[in-house]
Amino acid sequence: MEPTAPEPYDFRLVNYPNKEPVTKDEIHEAIIICNGNIAAVCRLLERNRESIMSRINADVTLRMVLSDIRDAVMDHAENNIFSLVYQGDFNASKFVLQTLGKDRGYITRVENTGKDGKNIHEGMTTELAKLLDGIAARIDAPGPSPEVSDGVGGRGLLPS
Repeated sequence: MEPTAPEPYDFRLVNYPNKEPVTKDEIHEAIIICNGNIAAVCRLLERNRESIMSRINADVTLRMVLSDIRDAVMDHAENNIFSLVYQGDFNASKFVLQTLGKDRGYITRVENTGKDGKNIHEGMTTELAKLLDGIAARIDAPGPSPEVSDGVGGRGLLPS
């Protein structure tokens, strides 16, 4: 008999033995202990994700606690990035400029022009320019996505 790979395990289907119902206070405390990580909350309380999430979604206080904890984690992550920026870390500085410095022009953009702002088709043969225009038109055309060529004469993006 050939060995086979184990079936992928779906953690959403974990069924813990019947236990007493978990209380709102226990869920509240677990959310805090686990920093809003629902998978960790479920493991700590030995409950499946569906039951914990249904309890959280049904209770405004638990939803607020989860939101507040996740906001605190985000604040901490931001503080870590800012600390790295103040230490002179290039990658952290680049990240902050790309995400928060957009109003100062620090953005990543795609050039849609050729060299020195000239027409992108300048210097191309007429046939190549027409081919690229045809591909762009098919990509931008409304309707279903264009087919991909099979490389053996099948219809694709290239004009027929």
